[in-house]
Amino acid sequence: MRFPTQNHCDPEDPEQHLLWALAQIPMSRNQPMLLQESIARVISKHLYECGFRHHPELQQKKLQLPYRGQQHTLNGSARWVPADAEDPEPVVLPDMSAMTVHEQEHVINQLKQLGRIRDPEPNISTAQTTSLRQLVERGAESERQAMPESGNVEEGR
Repeated sequence: MRFPTQNHCDPEDPEQHLLWALAQIPMSRNQPMLLQESIARVISKHLYECGFRHHPELQQKKLQLPYRGQQHTLNGSARWVPADAEDPEPVVLPDMSAMTVHEQEHVINQLKQLGRIRDPEPNISTAQTTSLRQLVERGAESERQAMPESGNVEEGR
């Protein structure tokens, strides 16, 4: 699930009014409380029905979304910061199609070194299907090749 951001939640909908504020609640220094969206919606609605309302002029902190990685509630790098804190510059991913072949190969080599791209598996020979007739014919051919010619056989000495 993507983060329920303040500007995407409907303040008139009790299930969304406080939904954004229930995301990534800091419980300890490095561990936020992660709530399933369905549970957060129930809590938001309950608090709304109890009279809790958001007052933007009193807001002291805001949720800063992860600046790297997936924009998902399971990305624990989102954090609450002072409301007037500036957001970090977004990470811009390169357009691989705009790169030269040499640049693309450089990126490919880096990804190989990091283990993100693996060399293809070697072609290992595998079992083959053979008919019984082919096996019998091969066996008979092998026996003929293994038998010495009659003129070279020494008899019982």
